[in-house]
Amino acid sequence: MFKTVLTLFRGSVAAAGEELEDRAALLILDQQMRDAAAAVERSKRSLALAIAGDQQEGRRLDATNARIADLEVRATAALDGGREDLAREAAQAIANLEADRDERCDGRDQAR
Repeated sequence: MFKTVLTLFRGSVAAAGEELEDRAALLILDQQMRDAAAAVERSKRSLALAIAGDQQEGRRLDATNARIADLEVRATAALDGGREDLAREAAQAIANLEADRDERCDGRDQAR
């Protein structure tokens, strides 16, 4: 009889231990799921910011290209009008804008 009670006690202790381990495992799993969901949300925000930044950089590059094209037309007109001084200034401005554009393109390509 004593042996049966002792076996019953040991069985109860083992069951309680397993139940405690199961509850702890569920708590850990729940926390890991919350952490993962928060990481996904942070990643979504980071991606949205990166896309917006890339689009903004694209608009800046378009504006720079338009400015270069405009200056090329003006430089040609200045040469046709005999204004080499204005054409030289336009050429310098174009060179500066092209260098800036190339730098931005390289940076944008590296970010991708």
